[in-house]
Amino acid sequence: MTVTELKSNLIPKLEEWVNFLDISIKSLGKEFDSSYGFGNYILISRLENHFAIEIYGFQEINDKPKFIIEDKPNKYNLNFFINGGKYYSQYDGLNCIVNGKNANNQRAVYSFSDLLLSVSNSNDVIDVLFEDTKLYKDKILKEGCDLPFHFSNECSNIFFSNISIVSQINGFYSFRRHSTTLIVNSSISEQDFTYFLNEVFDCANFDIGKPLNGCKHKFQIISELKSLAYYRIDETAIDKFIQLISNQFAKSLGYISAKSNLRLEIQDSISSDTEKKYLTPDFLMERSDGFYDILDLKIGLLNYDFAFGDWTNSHFSGYASKLIGQLAGYKRYFSDSQNAKWAYENYSIRIKDPKLIGIAGNHNNFDREIVDKALEGQISDFHFISYNELADLLKRHS
Repeated sequence: MTVTELKSNLIPKLEEWVNFLDISIKSLGKEFDSSYGFGNYILISRLENHFAIEIYGFQEINDKPKFIIEDKPNKYNLNFFINGGKYYSQYDGLNCIVNGKNANNQRAVYSFSDLLLSVSNSNDVIDVLFEDTKLYKDKILKEGCDLPFHFSNECSNIFFSNISIVSQINGFYSFRRHSTTLIVNSSISEQDFTYFLNEVFDCANFDIGKPLNGCKHKFQIISELKSLAYYRIDETAIDKFIQLISNQFAKSLGYISAKSNLRLEIQDSISSDTEKKYLTPDFLMERSDGFYDILDLKIGLLNYDFAFGDWTNSHFSGYASKLIGQLAGYKRYFSDSQNAKWAYENYSIRIKDPKLIGIAGNHNNFDREIVDKALEGQISDFHFISYNELADLLKRHS
């Protein structure tokens, strides 16, 4: 099955399911609470042997649901995708909590509950927490494990709903949130994929008393953002996710609004043909005085620490230095009177003494004290925060 065939089957089914839920609840004389809904951002990862479909974001359940879809090639193994954490070059032989090596019937659905029932508990260190343990009484998993889950290359039709996996492997902390994740083998036929979707989003056997697959509470988007910061994706995936929650994002950082990806033309007639003709900051953040600050997003899962050293001698990584240069370049754009005039006439954007804000890194690679020390002596208008800190701010203002 191709990605195009996957999309052409997936989107109509999701539209049908959300529409069906809206009609069904209203036929009972009820309505869903506005804080309970369905995702609206679909991220498809093309893994080594699988398609992984994650449904992020939030929209209220309604009769005309809308979805934004992103398709990204991803070279990683399925087990790294699910578990996050440290990347293992080879997974065979590692201890795991749930072994799904036999989950390869393409006319079946392997849900979290199915996989959990196959687990035998032991009494070692807690390496993993599952958010849905309340559904399974005392089945909090205690295992000495390298990976929470392990799947073979042939596995297919795996469905996770509202699961958070927290693991610590060799001192490397990882957090993965699977609000709604569907995984199929890339060799699956369209017919079998349609069967899988119909089993997961089953309109024929609707029961309001049971969990409704894919549905979530609005506050869960905060843990979804945190999860994106612990997985190797590109910046555009995080950017698009934050665009969907731009109002919450702006308020959590103390701003009125956030304008994303405005194309700023460079008004310089003497530049050569090889030079840039425009700049596109990730976000321009509206202050209470009507002026704007400049914000750029980077990834959370970095190869190196964002900043190194200690209180006596701290310095930024090459990655952080590039972010500093990029933000400084955006500021220079607005220092040119012709550029500033063009931005105001086209977008009503005014810049005055802007803060230059960078968001990058997670718990493993961003040390607040070291970052602050490295900033000493830098231009005072630079501000850096990690995705963990952003998640805390969103939680505080939700």
